[in-house]
Amino acid sequence: MRLCFLLFSILAAIRQGDSASSKYWVFPLTSNISLRETYILPSTLLFENSTCGVRLASNSGKSMGFLFEEVYVGDVSFELSFNCFTLPQTNSYQAILNLIFAGEGYSLSSQSAGILGQFSIKTHSSIDYTWFTFTNRTSSRTVSTSPRLTDGRVRFVRRSSALSAFYWKDGAWNEIVYSTTLPAGQPMLLPGPLRLGVLVENNWVSSYSIGLRRALIIPDEDGDGAIDDAEALMGTSPSSPDS
Repeated sequence: MRLCFLLFSILAAIRQGDSASSKYWVFPLTSNISLRETYILPSTLLFENSTCGVRLASNSGKSMGFLFEEVYVGDVSFELSFNCFTLPQTNSYQAILNLIFAGEGYSLSSQSAGILGQFSIKTHSSIDYTWFTFTNRTSSRTVSTSPRLTDGRVRFVRRSSALSAFYWKDGAWNEIVYSTTLPAGQPMLLPGPLRLGVLVENNWVSSYSIGLRRALIIPDEDGDGAIDDAEALMGTSPSSPDS
């Protein structure tokens, strides 16, 4: 299966650079990565680590991230759990953690160019808030919550070409709905093929450290409510809602 091949490629090597042979692309990391292959329904778990996770850290302010090779053409949900979000810069905004939906030809070396949808998590060392914002590069929705979250869960979703975003707090998923650019109830659209990834923008700080505990992607190419892996097991077509 493509998922197993991807996971074995991740376990075999973490590659530096962007080449056609890379199954998994990552900026240099400062600590070892411990990944575990897990295949479950109704979700596909891509990695999990119980401590400070897959750590994206920099002492030189360099932006870091990684990109999954799979291309998603229909509905998809991307959930990320983060922790150990340190606040090394005094009286300052910290580095920004982003879940990204990018075009097929996107490369992390191009940073923001080619990112079509972006869900950002931002904190400040002196202001006890976390800000969540997501955008399709035309419109955006945002919310803030206090106290700040140095450990948390976020979810970026495309369903019927419409984007939505959620953060976990007080035992429930909270949808981000406030917008100064979209009328109430109007969807934020992002059609077309997508690649998913994580990007930490340095946001003008000289150092940061963020742990990623868990990444979970749930694809439903035909939008019929049955995820692709479940359809494969049932013998139905993941690309046809009538199967």
